[in-house]
Amino acid sequence: LDGNIDDFVMVDRDVFGASPDSGHTDTITVPVAAYSETATVEKIKRFIEFNGGFDEDTTVWDAALRVCGIARCAMIWNGTTITLAIDKADSPVQMFTVGNIVKDSFNETFLPQSELASEIEVNYRDASQDYKRVPFTIFNTSIENINNKVSLDLFGITDARMAEDAGDFRLLQNQYLKRVIEFAADVDAIA
Repeated sequence: LDGNIDDFVMVDRDVFGASPDSGHTDTITVPVAAYSETATVEKIKRFIEFNGGFDEDTTVWDAALRVCGIARCAMIWNGTTITLAIDKADSPVQMFTVGNIVKDSFNETFLPQSELASEIEVNYRDASQDYKRVPFTIFNTSIENINNKVSLDLFGITDARMAEDAGDFRLLQNQYLKRVIEFAADVDAIA
């Protein structure tokens, strides 16, 4: 750590998102500058905790892609650095304009209501049950198509709450995804 030891404080790791039932009692050291008299530190719910393994035939890149698929993020190369773009609620940002979309490449497809799934079967390995494969089904009563069921395999998820959150998200994403827009863009649209 850089700086004087008096410039750092010890805080319980639980504050920074460790699951309350995970048994973590250790502490981490953070700069005092991270706190102010008006700041509050809130306990946050950990979104995804990956707990999976890969065999020796899996490349590091393929393993990272599998983790990103579960954690709803994408890896982006920036020179020699890889950063992550995380799928989360945020203000929309548009990097494309009529000026940088390739002519005649714009295609819009509307998704019919009949193709929406009304239920999703989620499969994960439950750590509390000796990593036994546990399936459960989540229903979306807002969608009237009772004949369309999809399945979701959550490789690396071993917690029931995280599995349920992932299933809820995918089922709601299915409900609100009304159309797909595809187009090609010039290099100046990449940011």
